[in-house]
Amino acid sequence: MTVSPMGYYRVDMDEVEPTPDRPCVRRSTSESADVENVAVGLYGPEPGEEDADEGARVLVLGTPAVDDVHPYER
Repeated sequence: MTVSPMGYYRVDMDEVEPTPDRPCVRRSTSESADVENVAVGLYGPEPGEEDADEGARVLVLGTPAVDDVHPYER
């Protein structure tokens, strides 16, 4: 990972280890970029995996998993 003078992170996805035990290749960049408020993952299903007809790369952004689950107050 490199950081630009403006503070942008550049993560070389080939250097990020895939998450084990997933149905397709998944690389999480959240830890590499040291971000806490967003989850960033790159998925790479091969043909036949996850109903993919061709190989693909999909960048997914979302909220990170948290362990502070509780019911909302009404």
